[in-house]
Amino acid sequence: MEKFWKATILCFLALTGWISFEIVRGIPAPSINSVCEPGACSSNPCTYMIYIDGSTYLAKNCITGANDYTATDVWALFNTIDSNLAINNVYKFAFSVGIFKGSATFSPGAGKGYLFSGAGAATPTDSVSGNNPSGGTLLNYTGTGHAIETNSTAWFQNNGWQVFTTQVLTFRDIGIQASASSKAVLDIKFCNSFKAYNFAVYGNVNTSPGAVTNSVGIGLIGTGQEGHSVIESSFIGGFYKAIYTEIDHLVVSNSEIIRNTNCGICITFGNEIAINNVHFFHSQNDVYDTRTPTNGYTLTMIDLSDEGGVGPYTNVNGGYYFLLTQPGLGCCNQQILSTNYGTGIAILGGQTTLVGTTAGSIIWSMPFQGTGTSYKKFIGFSNGYQNSGGSAQTVSYTTAFVKSPAFTKNDLTGTTTTTTTLTLPTAMGSPITGWIIVEGY
Repeated sequence: MEKFWKATILCFLALTGWISFEIVRGIPAPSINSVCEPGACSSNPCTYMIYIDGSTYLAKNCITGANDYTATDVWALFNTIDSNLAINNVYKFAFSVGIFKGSATFSPGAGKGYLFSGAGAATPTDSVSGNNPSGGTLLNYTGTGHAIETNSTAWFQNNGWQVFTTQVLTFRDIGIQASASSKAVLDIKFCNSFKAYNFAVYGNVNTSPGAVTNSVGIGLIGTGQEGHSVIESSFIGGFYKAIYTEIDHLVVSNSEIIRNTNCGICITFGNEIAINNVHFFHSQNDVYDTRTPTNGYTLTMIDLSDEGGVGPYTNVNGGYYFLLTQPGLGCCNQQILSTNYGTGIAILGGQTTLVGTTAGSIIWSMPFQGTGTSYKKFIGFSNGYQNSGGSAQTVSYTTAFVKSPAFTKNDLTGTTTTTTTLTLPTAMGSPITGWIIVEGY
């Protein structure tokens, strides 16, 4: 009997030691207490849960519940995790509330996709002040280069990058701060699909010191990707260029682009591009399009709003586009409809008043301002206009005619026109009320 109890005690001690060894073998989070019910550790809808313990970032395995990796640089932590994951899969990083910092560059390996899911995008105030975002997740990149960079031979795979349909990146409910970067914070090349929802990327959103020269919030490079890319309900600001793109199948919608010193959305190539309901706040060249005309390569824009900028759309080289409404808030006369398909057409709102030298006024607009040899129309209403003097008043057409235009109605006898200027009569004996309509192309 004595031998039985001795054997039992020895087995118990051995079991206790084994359990203690298993507990010690994991990476602890000393300042965080938590309980994982039996079976619950494997029920999390993620690959790794990234959380903070003091100045350390830990990656908890969402299947085993163990802290597999730890680092003091969150971007370096991503690289460590990536090096231990298999290809041909998409992995999800779920983040707790807080600010995660680091200066390394995350360069994912070939054939791997990632979903970054936070606890809410931090506000611009949080990113500028460094305050811990309330209910939000902020990845603070403190380096001067790329926070995420996929321009590697691993992702490119000798022109075979499209084979890896898992090479995708998605950001949801999360923010990135990179106030020191002079490059593309997200340098996304050879990505089959880039998606961002309630995503924020901040450079220097304050006017002082302002955006770092050559900095880019999101750079999307590499044409011909198979999937569609979407930036939805997001906030990007404080860069030299907020978004630089040369990819196909891109939609930017319901988003805010602010305080960018070179351009808001810079487009150099790509087809099937749509920009819808985007508000540009104090950005230069809100949508700056340098594409050349290519059949089937279309940029569609609906409801662009410019506040404090120089106008929402600039077409440099004649790339094909369609624009429907671009309201300006205190900046400029904005277009209602414009396209350069075929001979092109442009419909603009707004009126201008010219006060008569002697009496009355001319209220005029140029609602049709087609490019090149497309339809143009000037319409003016003479509201008791009179000029009894000898110096003529003139109106410069907003868009010049290509050929000498024609009067379709001229109630002000003596009015003349060239392709660029309307000249009103002089030495008028009495005020005149009526219409002046000039048309042509």
